Amino acid sequence: MIQSARSSDSRSLLREAESAILLIEELNIKSWFEKAIEKMIDKRNDPEAVFTGAKELKTNLLAYLSQNGELATANVWCRKIIYSEIREFLRELEEHMQNKGFVGVLELHLQDREINSPHIQYVGTNAELAEKEIANFIVKKGYEDSLESAINSNHTPDYLTQDAKNLRIKKTDDELEQQEKYQEQQKYIEEIKSNIKEGLAKISSLRSEFLEIFKDNFKLNVRERREKKEVKLEQREKNTQDALKEWEEKAKVRKNRR
Repeated sequence: MIQSARSSDSRSLLREAESAILLIEELNIKSWFEKAIEKMIDKRNDPEAVFTGAKELKTNLLAYLSQNGELATANVWCRKIIYSEIREFLRELEEHMQNKGFVGVLELHLQDREINSPHIQYVGTNAELAEKEIANFIVKKGYEDSLESAINSNHTPDYLTQDAKNLRIKKTDDELEQQEKYQEQQKYIEEIKSNIKEGLAKISSLRSEFLEIFKDNFKLNVRERREKKEVKLEQREKNTQDALKEWEEKAKVRKNRR
């Protein structure tokens, strides 16, 4: 669905600033806007910041984009998007649209008060062509069933059909942040599992070494006891023989005396 270009007062433009895609061919200008966006995000996250500079940034961005042609907004449905694929999807979409030569800003809006389902918002030049390119890309990804469903313009803004108080915004940037935290937690869990596995392997190895040492010591003790027993038996036999010999000698002495 094609709409008029977003203004610098629009909350929709750069709402997903962290994951927004800048389709700007001149790298030095693109770099300047990316740094400006980073500063704006830092101020957004600073509770003590009074002004974020968002309006000035949007004004400058729209002014630059308008130098390349007339601006408009295209919203393209992607209601079957898989959340775990968002980051890779945005990377592929950026590459696809950049190669087609479009100039503008792409954002994935998961849910807002106007369109209460996942959709791609494009603000830039050649919006009608961009709409079809985005729609075709989304259909190939399987996030919409057909080109017609992806660019369906028969949509009444949700805030006109529902109580605005009951409408909620689900931010793409928040979803990506949660995914990163989850991945970090999983990585931490895997590291713990790996450490436990290594620890158990070491314990098993030490246990085997201990059993081998125990077996060797047991065999040694058995052999030592056997040798000691043999020595005692030999000593006892020797003592018996010596005693018998001594008795025989004494007997001979007594016999000679008679």
